[in-house]
Amino acid sequence: MNATANLDLSSIEQFLNSNIISWENFALTPKSIIVLLVVILLTKIAVALLKNYILKNAFRGLEKAEGTRLAVFQISKYIVYVMAILISLTSLGINLNIILAGSAALFVGLGFGLQGTFNDFVSGLILLFDQSVQIGDVLEVGGVVGKVTEIGLRTSKIETPDSVVIILPNSKLTADSLINWSHNRQLTRFSIEVGVAYDTDIETAQAVMIKAAAEHSQVMGDPGPKVVIKDFADSAILLDLLFWTEETFAIEQVKSDIRYRILHDFRSQQVEIPFPQRDVHLVGGKQTNEISEVI
Repeated sequence: MNATANLDLSSIEQFLNSNIISWENFALTPKSIIVLLVVILLTKIAVALLKNYILKNAFRGLEKAEGTRLAVFQISKYIVYVMAILISLTSLGINLNIILAGSAALFVGLGFGLQGTFNDFVSGLILLFDQSVQIGDVLEVGGVVGKVTEIGLRTSKIETPDSVVIILPNSKLTADSLINWSHNRQLTRFSIEVGVAYDTDIETAQAVMIKAAAEHSQVMGDPGPKVVIKDFADSAILLDLLFWTEETFAIEQVKSDIRYRILHDFRSQQVEIPFPQRDVHLVGGKQTNEISEVI
């Protein structure tokens, strides 16, 4: 019976080590396939466990730890992936030393070609550890306003108020100038410019504009809204309505609501928003008669 058992084990071992595909140092065997499947399964389990622990439980006592958690998880995930790849290559009988030695020139070429990618990777680490930009922040990049929904090691995702997702390389967020409306986590001041006719009662226009902003649910009462004269333009007195709000992502909707209210109340109070106009003075009757004939 022992001989039979040994024979069965020997047959199984022989089957597991039999070559399905072989080429020089490479050999694909049933055993290597099983190892690959086990490595893939263990890799998925390890990444899931790391994600559950790091993103939910790690660095609980650290203020604003979300970025740090994400950075540690991303690095840990890539370390697990690299280890899984190395184990898989070894199980296939591939000599890693030979590959590394023979691919030195290739790696140099890839290094030059992937400079931008490496720069994005380093920028991602800077963002995740520095926390100058965090998930949920409202940014203005290149004239586009959006909320950060994801920060990866190479790219970050920003969602605009139109629900358009923009994928940016991380180097754009570290090398280029941008406005982070959420960085100070406090109130932000915005303005709405309105032009009124020169014969307008400025106090009435001012009261209408302040009331329109003060009664909006997203506008703060302290500090409250105020109106200043911005400039004396060719056709209008330019008034600036200044107000404070915590709503930076949907600020255009807030401004639109206030503009609707100002327009409605201006019409009720007979406050004129003038069109561009120019006064022309004609000297002498001849020109006047000629113009009258043309008209």
